[in-house]
Amino acid sequence: MDRRQFIKAGLSLTTLAAVGGGSTFALAGEESAYSRAFNQALQSNQRLRGWEGLKQDIPPNFVNWQGKLPTELAGHTLFRNGPGRQQLGGERYTHWFDGDGFVNRYALTQHGVSHSGKFVRTSKFEQETRAGRFLYNGAGSRIQNPQTLKGPESVNTANIA
Repeated sequence: MDRRQFIKAGLSLTTLAAVGGGSTFALAGEESAYSRAFNQALQSNQRLRGWEGLKQDIPPNFVNWQGKLPTELAGHTLFRNGPGRQQLGGERYTHWFDGDGFVNRYALTQHGVSHSGKFVRTSKFEQETRAGRFLYNGAGSRIQNPQTLKGPESVNTANIA
């Protein structure tokens, strides 16, 4: 995706948030209006897939490639940390920084790359997974009936450092 496509997709997401209107909250097991609007927009705008989010870890998967990897990269492992879980219990975060941390691992060889990914098991992630819903407000997302913050770990998404 080039810069222009990225900005266009971001504007689509901003428009989606603006037209989502009304309450973005959902009862347990019920999909929020924002989540429904996002899923509907996703059908016609595949660029939004980057904000769809993940539901589980990704097991290792090896892919062969053609060509030759630069010698300096062979045998190295690259990691990428970013937001992964954007939706839980029918509710969807409305800000892209709020997704729970997910680390992608890319192990490079001359023959191909092995990819796997795991959620960062923060206290917040574990509590919300057990509850089956988001428990705390995020940097830009507000949820229904948030719990009182007990400290920085209550909102640590571990997704950007």
